[in-house]
Amino acid sequence: MNQLLFANRRSLPHHSPLTIRHSLPILVIVFGGCEGCGAQSLKDWVDTLEGWKVWEGEFKGVIVVRDKEVKVKEVWEKNGWKVSVIADEGGEISERLNAFFSPRAYGFSKGKLVWVQKRVGMGIVEVLEEFLREVKGSEKAIELMNKWSAEMRERFWGKAAVFELKGSDKR
Repeated sequence: MNQLLFANRRSLPHHSPLTIRHSLPILVIVFGGCEGCGAQSLKDWVDTLEGWKVWEGEFKGVIVVRDKEVKVKEVWEKNGWKVSVIADEGGEISERLNAFFSPRAYGFSKGKLVWVQKRVGMGIVEVLEEFLREVKGSEKAIELMNKWSAEMRERFWGKAAVFELKGSDKR
């Protein structure tokens, strides 16, 4: 549980975990809470951000959940999730980022906010494409999305399903 961070005044008096400089770009996904609306979306984002070789060394995913520290810790432990999470118990991070819809994504590079999800209801793939295009450039973003697609095919259908993309099959 070493990746569980908490954004409350008791444990982090002067610094927000999001201000820590990272050498990799950071994709932050902000959620309104752990239960009720958004629960499936939270699981989908966790599944997207953890366990894929293609993302290693390219960016770091962080999920911010506006809920009680105890509840977030319970959900992460119960599900065995490894993605970094910040319990935004007081809502300070959500408010500072202006997360007026949930989930909302933010891209950071070299300690600076460089991309913000503008539209409600964007799917995971669209968010990833826009974020990667901003922090990696168009060609690298396409390459990474194609590698992720191949990795998914291999994981779900086996190595026989992974083949060289040709012509119109490429993104």
